[in-house]
Amino acid sequence: MSRLFASIVTGSVGESLDIRQKAGTKLASASADGILRLWEPRSNEASLKGDVAWQDPTSGTCSDLLEATEPRGFASCISWAPDGVRLATGYQDGEVVVWYPHAALPTVSCSGHTNQVRCIAWSPQGKDCVASGSLDGTVRIWEPKKGKCLKTCQGDGGYVYCLLWHPEATSLAAGSTDGIARLFDPLTGTCIVRWEGHVGHISSLAWGPGATSLATGSHDGSAFIWGVDTGRQVACCSTPGRVYTIAWRNDSQRPRLATGSSEGSICIFDASLGVCMTRFQGHFGAVFSLAWSTGPDDSLYLASGGEDGTVRVWEARAAQCLAVHIGHAAGVICVRWAPKGKRIASASEDGLAKIWDIA
Repeated sequence: MSRLFASIVTGSVGESLDIRQKAGTKLASASADGILRLWEPRSNEASLKGDVAWQDPTSGTCSDLLEATEPRGFASCISWAPDGVRLATGYQDGEVVVWYPHAALPTVSCSGHTNQVRCIAWSPQGKDCVASGSLDGTVRIWEPKKGKCLKTCQGDGGYVYCLLWHPEATSLAAGSTDGIARLFDPLTGTCIVRWEGHVGHISSLAWGPGATSLATGSHDGSAFIWGVDTGRQVACCSTPGRVYTIAWRNDSQRPRLATGSSEGSICIFDASLGVCMTRFQGHFGAVFSLAWSTGPDDSLYLASGGEDGTVRVWEARAAQCLAVHIGHAAGVICVRWAPKGKRIASASEDGLAKIWDIA
């Protein structure tokens, strides 16, 4: 059913993994060694390493080196810009750095956070800014060309662990350790909606169909679905363990919300009712990451990465596991489908990124 495509891309890989959004051919990883790497899947070579190096994918030689002005320590999150040209990374020292891996341009440092940057989110195409959430409890919105802080969104408690822009960039959702999800106005920096109800920290966010609803996953063992206009809870999806990850599949007939939990189960809920339609059990240990496929032909395929070091592919309609990819020596903390839905990238605590071919 499947096989390992790019056997191994070696180098330390940490908490974050991102695939270039435009072409789907580049894989970026950030890690605890402070190194940002850009991988060329067909050659298995890291094209960004050291501080940052751009590698010519045809010759395999390093043609440019973009050096950071100073060591940043732990690289905790990474995200490609919608244009596929720029890359933003958040660090342990509170810095956000914008890179231009395709051109010998200087990096741009965004300074202001007083604690580790936990999450980064670029605004959708047309709004040129990038947001960062920090353990200092703030969300900052940056102008990426000069590193200027445009707005600081101040919560009233808790570390910021996840961020999600509205698809039209009209608002920015943030989930915190105080169990509250907040919706900020990016123009004013003010909190316009507070969703309260979780008793554990919020680990994941996902917009529903038309961005009229927002799902929040929490360590209290639940995923709530909120009405954006009303601010009220629409549905509660209860799971057997702490929710580490959620993924919304916006099916026109029946929106589905998938949750991955600490005890290894994956639940797929009817998002309109909060009723569990299917439950997958297969991982030994927690499920850290989920991702629905992006292609129309396999719209009900779901990839999962777990504490047991496996990447699994599930078919939601048939409620069965189609493939188990074994190869990581530690927990898989991030899985992402390539845009065409035929390959899965995984990042693991074993320090490796792998790309799997789904035949």
